[in-house]
Amino acid sequence: MIHENQAMIALTSDDHKRLMAQAYYHAESHPRAAERLIWKLRNATLFEPEELPDDVVSMNSIVRYRVDGEVPARRALVFSDDGTQPEAEISVLTALGTALLGQRVGERIPLDFQEAGRPRWVQIESIDRGLHGSIIPVRPHDGLVGAARTNG
Repeated sequence: MIHENQAMIALTSDDHKRLMAQAYYHAESHPRAAERLIWKLRNATLFEPEELPDDVVSMNSIVRYRVDGEVPARRALVFSDDGTQPEAEISVLTALGTALLGQRVGERIPLDFQEAGRPRWVQIESIDRGLHGSIIPVRPHDGLVGAARTNG
């Protein structure tokens, strides 16, 4: 498992509580995903929601990112039990979702999976906040379609 990123991991205290519960809930059924998430949570600096820096990927952020310099993708980072539109969302329990969580725009983060033995990386290009009860604004050139969200 890759745990090389030395940058600060920033999370809201509310997200931290819900994510820790989710990680322990999935520990038996998805041990690798749970281990990745627990490691990240244990190394996080916690903020009150209104104090989280604007350039940090938090839950329900819409993130524009590139994996290994490929074509950018744009998806909402969601809790595993909140996902309803896989083409527009990424679960925090995936290797990519966990890598993005708590990181800042501009950071390049190692991913916990490899292809042909070479490390893979994700770079965060931008984030948007405010996913609750809205349409995920995904443009056609992102290779995705817009998806309705009804988080309460």
